[in-house]
Amino acid sequence: MADPTTIVQYAQQRSAKLSSALAAAKLQLADAVSTIGTERAKLDAATTDFAALEEKIAAIREKREPNASVAQVLPAMRVLDRLEKSATGT
Repeated sequence: MADPTTIVQYAQQRSAKLSSALAAAKLQLADAVSTIGTERAKLDAATTDFAALEEKIAAIREKREPNASVAQVLPAMRVLDRLEKSATGT
């Protein structure tokens, strides 16, 4: 039969190794989650850019002004500017 002291020492060593491995795995998981978040943000941005490009291509084919063109947005920007100036008294 094995010495109980030896068994306890072995169990403590194994526990320490497993704790270390678990900590390393948690760090790797945190890095992976961060990377996934970054890549998801890049994909969202690319998807938005692609949708805008599709709209511009459709506008060219249909010989019309694209949605949210400067000409369409400028009047709204002027209104917002006047609202801000009246609210701040400038």
